[in-house]
Amino acid sequence: MKTRATIIDYKIEVDLDGVKYYYPVLEFKDKTGKRIVVDTEIGKNYQYETGKQLEIYYLPHAPYQFYILSSVPGEVYLLPFGVIAISLIIYAIIKTISSL
Repeated sequence: MKTRATIIDYKIEVDLDGVKYYYPVLEFKDKTGKRIVVDTEIGKNYQYETGKQLEIYYLPHAPYQFYILSSVPGEVYLLPFGVIAISLIIYAIIKTISSL
C-alpha cells in the first residue's frame, strides 16, 4: 500500500572517519488507521528536516516492512543519462565492428 510518512526523529551513527549518518524515524498510519512508527535502515550523510513527508509503500499485512519512494529521486533522474550513455557505447561498438 502507498501512503505518506512523516519524519519525526533521527537516529545518528558516526562511522570510523567521524562522518555522521542520519537514519530517519518515520510515522504513518496503516490502512486501518493504526499509528506506525518505524526506524529506517538506510542512513544518509545529510539530514532531511523533521516534519518532512515522504511517500512510502508498505505491506498491508506487515506495515513495518516498507520502501521509501521519495528517497531515490536523484538516482531516478540519473537513470535516463545512464541509458543514453550505454546506448551510445553500444552504438560505437557496433559501428566499429561493422567497419572492420
